[in-house]
Amino acid sequence: MLSSNQNDGDSVEEAKDAALASTIKHCEGKRHLFRPAKNRKGRADCFSDDLPPPETVEEATVALEWLTPEEFLQKCRMTRAAFNWVLSQTEDNEEFTTAGNIRKGRPQAPVVHQLMVFLKHIGTEGAGSNSQNQRQMFGIGQGTADVYRDRVMRAILKLRPTFYTWPNKDERKKLSKKVMKKTGFPNVVGVAEGTLFPLAFEPETEDAPDSKGRKHTCTLTVMIVCDCDRKIRYCHSGYPGSAHDNRVCRNMDLF
Repeated sequence: MLSSNQNDGDSVEEAKDAALASTIKHCEGKRHLFRPAKNRKGRADCFSDDLPPPETVEEATVALEWLTPEEFLQKCRMTRAAFNWVLSQTEDNEEFTTAGNIRKGRPQAPVVHQLMVFLKHIGTEGAGSNSQNQRQMFGIGQGTADVYRDRVMRAILKLRPTFYTWPNKDERKKLSKKVMKKTGFPNVVGVAEGTLFPLAFEPETEDAPDSKGRKHTCTLTVMIVCDCDRKIRYCHSGYPGSAHDNRVCRNMDLF
């Protein structure tokens, strides 16, 4: 026969085995066995550094105002008034609705965020405009940066028929009167000027040297026509930097 001490020992061992089996079963259902005392927080939304997460577009516009004009210009590459105007013209575009895109389900990021990414891209020269740089600046994926930029670009291009038109007969009369009043020159609708747009790198073509103009950098010669209200009415681009303004002008449809 077993003594009472032996029975007690067996009971203790059985209890230990049962406790161990329960612990193993509990651990098998957990993703992590141990957790630090303080969880590491993920990177905060970089957009919240410039504006709190808005409930509406109106709140987003107001929230941006805590930045100084210089800080806002450096970040978004345009004045606050211009930014708000572009936002008001594009925010209702179908590109920013789930119905306007092939991808369904998850709602889009606020339009104000997407516009900030787009403006920083087109306002930054060289490698600073690539997706890797924007990923670090805004805390978004490289693919997300591409999607934001393409989406805003398509929305802005859809505004072209409204804002990029040659003035009709009545508008030309009004513009010529303004110019006459300001300068004394009669029958002037707009002012044409050639300018150079620098290229990020030399084209990989046989005629690449043609892109090097008088400033010895790779550029494109672009002719722009503005009215007296500083609105672009016509532009002609594509000629290499070595092309003279007169040559470009003679080959414009407007000419």
